[in-house]
Amino acid sequence: MTGGGPAGPTRWRVPVGLFLAGLVVIGIVSALLLRPPAVHLVAPTPTGAAARACADLHTRLPSDVAGGHRRTVTPDSVDTAAWGSTPIVLRCGVDRPAALQPTSELTVEDGVAWFPEPLSHGTRFTTVGRTAFVELDVPDTYRPASDALVDLAPAVSAAVPLAAG
Repeated sequence: MTGGGPAGPTRWRVPVGLFLAGLVVIGIVSALLLRPPAVHLVAPTPTGAAARACADLHTRLPSDVAGGHRRTVTPDSVDTAAWGSTPIVLRCGVDRPAALQPTSELTVEDGVAWFPEPLSHGTRFTTVGRTAFVELDVPDTYRPASDALVDLAPAVSAAVPLAAG
């Protein structure tokens, strides 16, 4: 049979291929457009042992914290990180919290001691007794806030040694 007969399966190969290519392009564009914007943070400037611990911590940080995915941070720094749509923010190598006293109540998660301080829309936790102070701001939208501490404790334990003395 020549000419006007029904087309075989090859007739659909080009349109299906174009359709699939279009879906791929749409998926890539959607992913780029839907990606949350970078989180802008002021990076601390630790030195010595604290700087080395913060750089090591950066390589060990989990991709998810309290169910939130890792976010891009600007400026790019090994001393900062963020997770989630309402970002949980980490800064490593910050100053000792002014409110921290020898009698302050601490929260301990998996062997890491954290000093909690209330914020207007969440809680700031800062590690205590380590070579670097690691600060973690957890917005009120994450409950319990301790989930973030549990997710970060293994990385902090492994990267930020206990302070001598």
